[in-house]
Amino acid sequence: MNAFLDSSKIRIGEQSKIRFITYDANAQQNLKVDWPSFEDTITRKVEIVSRTAIDSTIPDKNNPSIIQQHQQYIVTAFDSGYFAIPPFKFFVNGDTVNPVLTEALFLEVNTVPVDTSAAKVKDIKAPFDEPFDWKWYLPMVYWSGAAILLVALIVFIILKLTKKT
Repeated sequence: MNAFLDSSKIRIGEQSKIRFITYDANAQQNLKVDWPSFEDTITRKVEIVSRTAIDSTIPDKNNPSIIQQHQQYIVTAFDSGYFAIPPFKFFVNGDTVNPVLTEALFLEVNTVPVDTSAAKVKDIKAPFDEPFDWKWYLPMVYWSGAAILLVALIVFIILKLTKKT
């Protein structure tokens, strides 16, 4: 059983892949391997983004008795530092007393460098002073005048019709 880290050095928020690989040298034995299972974190600072299903392949077509199983976890971290990922436990044929352990993995997470000399603290800019423009109000004046004339016309028609009767 092996565990490999794609990239042991990432920046905050970047992703790396942990690949798990097992080899069954004699496919006729039908080894039952219980894989490690995680919810959303591997350690307190290393989070799991996604995982693939366990896949079986035959790496050498000339020797079909060797079966390789693999799974991949995509992980990330949002804090800088060096993180030790403990060995992963694989249980073979239900033997929980003698688990097969992988090697520990180390993940280095770096911050994004910031150039503090280029970013000087500056004062807040004053609000823009926009000049007053009557042309902006003209469409509203026209529509308001048209609405007043329409209401006056309706009132005039109603008064004329009611006066004749």
